[in-house]
Amino acid sequence: MVTVIAPEGMLAVTAGQLEGHQTQNGKSVSTWLIKDPIRGLSLSVGPYIVRQKKVGNITAATYFFAETDHLAGAYLEATARYLKLYQDLFGPYPFNKFAVVENFFPTGYGFPSYTLIGGRVLRLPFIIHTSLGHEIAHCWWGNGVLVDYASGN
Repeated sequence: MVTVIAPEGMLAVTAGQLEGHQTQNGKSVSTWLIKDPIRGLSLSVGPYIVRQKKVGNITAATYFFAETDHLAGAYLEATARYLKLYQDLFGPYPFNKFAVVENFFPTGYGFPSYTLIGGRVLRLPFIIHTSLGHEIAHCWWGNGVLVDYASGN
């Protein structure tokens, strides 16, 4: 269990499933349950608007800033398509959620159960058809099946 206390109006995102989010005494408290073993913990915090969609037993989510929230529906639909495609190709999805999380750097990073992508990048029209799938695939390759640096795979 991971609990993050941040300034009011902020929401923390990490691996696992969001168990609760509330405001207490001017602070934002986010609690995450992480059942799956992971090598390292990444944490993102921002003034997010959250949208969700169920894809079988997986929760697809977007954590976007207000300026990008109008793209949430398209990203959720694309995420659902990629999750279905990759489960047919690679096997069961190794986590219980996949979230597309916005940040302010022009980057794309794949973490266990979420990707962190810059807002300017999210707004590029081709990203949803190219890089998003690449980032989702990292949940199997790089965050699910790990590299054995000592002896190779």
